[in-house]
Amino acid sequence: MFGKLKSFAAKKLIEQQIKKLPPQQQAAALQQAEMIFALMEKNPKLFEQITKEIEAEVKKASRSARSTPKVRKRTSWHDGWSSSKAG
Repeated sequence: MFGKLKSFAAKKLIEQQIKKLPPQQQAAALQQAEMIFALMEKNPKLFEQITKEIEAEVKKASRSARSTPKVRKRTSWHDGWSSSKAG
């Protein structure tokens, strides 16, 4: 469950990582991170489901880079991401 403390800590961690990017990429990365956090706050249960499914895929395949796209295709995460980018 993404409580307020976890959410705050995750945002700060992402902001620190974004600061390591080249200046011309920072604004776009920050905007993308803000969209993701807005989606997480809007539908936390979906992201809990996605987290559980990715963890299960990682355990099966032991490759997280291949697991995330599989889960994204199976869930409405992709639909939510597309609609939030359009609006």
